[in-house]
Amino acid sequence: MVTEKKSSKFFLFACAFTFMMLGAFFNIGNAKHATAAINVTDYIDKTEKEDMLTLSEGQKDTFVVDEAWISANQSEIDPNLYTLQSIQITYNSDDTSVLKVDEAGAFEAVSPGSVTLDVKVKCVYKEKQAEASESASPEGAESQGSESSETGETYTITNSFYIYILVFPDMTNVTLEKTSFTFYTPVNINPAAFSIKVNSDTVLDENTAGTLFSYKLSDDSYGVVASLDNNVITVNVYYTGSKKIIFNINGKEFKVTVKVKVVKVKGGSFLLAPKKTKVLNIKNDPGTLKWKSNNTSVATVNKKGKVKAKKVGNALIYAKVGTSKIGVVVSVAKKKKIKVVNWATKYAKKSTYSQPKRMYSGYYDCSSLVWRAYHAYGINVVTPNYAPVAADQAHWLASKKRMLKGGLSKKNIKKMKINAGDLFFETGAKNGRYKGIYHVEMIAGYEVDFDSSGKPTTYIKWANRPVGYYGYAGQLIGRMK
Repeated sequence: MVTEKKSSKFFLFACAFTFMMLGAFFNIGNAKHATAAINVTDYIDKTEKEDMLTLSEGQKDTFVVDEAWISANQSEIDPNLYTLQSIQITYNSDDTSVLKVDEAGAFEAVSPGSVTLDVKVKCVYKEKQAEASESASPEGAESQGSESSETGETYTITNSFYIYILVFPDMTNVTLEKTSFTFYTPVNINPAAFSIKVNSDTVLDENTAGTLFSYKLSDDSYGVVASLDNNVITVNVYYTGSKKIIFNINGKEFKVTVKVKVVKVKGGSFLLAPKKTKVLNIKNDPGTLKWKSNNTSVATVNKKGKVKAKKVGNALIYAKVGTSKIGVVVSVAKKKKIKVVNWATKYAKKSTYSQPKRMYSGYYDCSSLVWRAYHAYGINVVTPNYAPVAADQAHWLASKKRMLKGGLSKKNIKKMKINAGDLFFETGAKNGRYKGIYHVEMIAGYEVDFDSSGKPTTYIKWANRPVGYYGYAGQLIGRMK
């Protein structure tokens, strides 16, 4: 008697351990095509698009079931009691407009889309004659009596599993409209998104089942985000320099070179005497910069980046780059005051701070540095022979009505009302001195940053402190003539 049971489990209940030896006799997966066949057991339980079996439109080949996979899943049959008699494997497509396949596994990918392949494996076993009368039925099959003492009982086990397949369109003639890009960006500002058109007769969109899209930088670093929508790749890059981005669409690679060049004014902001000129030195000049001045009464600039100083004050010189800007602050000051600021900056760098030795060569403190710098060019701060303390310097300027209204305020810094050579005084000490002043610093000009929309933020440069060191302290500013 023959017994048959169909199993809905996602794996095969064991074909005999002799399977690998017998396979050649039972035409498993159309063995004559094995060298070019596709092993469907590699794709069992693969439901994510990135992991599913993918085919190309027009592809012809053969499906097979891996012999080793079947052998590894033969847990229900005792090879000492049962002998494998035959195996039959059949294949069925649930959408023949996408995938055609015959029962032996020969297939043709007809058109782009998704399809489910139903694979049925039918194994027939026979009891060994000597043990036939005493053996139990294998689990997964039901016995209904012995066929004969000479032949033993025969069992049939049928199992099905499903493979989810994506058929991609033919990518042979698919190209990108452009494969090289160069972008210019200010320091610390990433370039805006750009797009690449995909030349394809078929709609390619990563949000649909028929398109598999991925990307990476050729050096495997981070720094790119991309998407593919309706035959357009949208890209954002977060690096500087030159790199290749590798896009993969349905298994076909496209290499795109993207150069991101940082544009900036070399040397940063600077001092300039009235009637003097200076040409801006631009790193990675794109050749399309249009320069402007926010205060043409103080300084002007022509299309070649040549700045001309007109009168004492500060002017923002800028040009648009992408969605942001680059630029510098030109601080226009009298020639002698520029020398004073430069002297103070250089002397502080090469000398040692010491209050006891403040008037010795090679040493300084805050008030002696200010006094020495002006004295070097014939300008005396309070006295001609000795540096007074910071409070006395401030009191002297106040007596001459040279204190700037608002002091070191956000408003004065934003509007650049503070000039190179002006003096900043820190107050608040209980020292019995004028306004409780205990410290003085010399202003050396400005620096400027721009946000991604091009909005500027200005910072004070100091002769003896880092840029922006005191923030918006709101304390006193005295103006030297």
